[in-house]
Order: sequence, then C-alpha cells, then structure tokens
Amino acid sequence: MNNASLKAILSANIVIVISLHFLGESSYAETLQDFELMGCDIVAIILDKEGLQKDINGKHEEAIQDFNAALQNSPKCASAFNNRGSAKCHLNDITGCLADHNRAIELQPNYFA
Repeated sequence: MNNASLKAILSANIVIVISLHFLGESSYAETLQDFELMGCDIVAIILDKEGLQKDINGKHEEAIQDFNAALQNSPKCASAFNNRGSAKCHLNDITGCLADHNRAIELQPNYFA
C-alpha cells in the first residue's frame, strides 16, 4: 500500500470505517484504546484489519504483506504479530507461526495468553 492510499484511508471517514468494523464489540474509543495498549497506532490498526480480512479470504501472502507493513509502522503491535502468525500457519510455516504468536504473547501476555 502506498502513502497516497494510506492518506486517503486516514481521511475524516476513518472513524466511521473503524467503528463499523467493530460494531457491536465496543465503542470506537474503546477499540482504539485497546489497540493502542497493544502497541498499535492508527495506521497499523488499518493495515492489521486489512490483512485480517485478506487472511480470512484465503489471500495469506497478501495478508502477511499487510501485517509486515503494520509492524514496520508499529514494531510492538501485538495484534499484527498474532494475525501474521495465523496467516503463516495457514501457509504451513509452523516455525514462523510459532515465532509470531510467541512474540504477541511476549508483548501482551494478559491479552494473548
């Protein structure tokens, strides 16, 4: 994803997009706070959620690219490590899967353990 795309995503409508994604789970503020506690900024949250959707749709390699980008932006984003680990599991990369899930647990033991 290029910078122009990220800037477009980070427009005034981003609050609506993320709120709709988490509809029913918690308020936007609570959701954002949860991700911030996991070491994720808004760009990492967006990339993480885009990657998760790709992983769900079977596009595991593309999902890993999004998780990698999220982690470049927020190197301590536990959610991105967790989700990248799951995508690696889908590709039978057991070593990578375990490494990423272990890193997520190291970063957020109360959330992922």
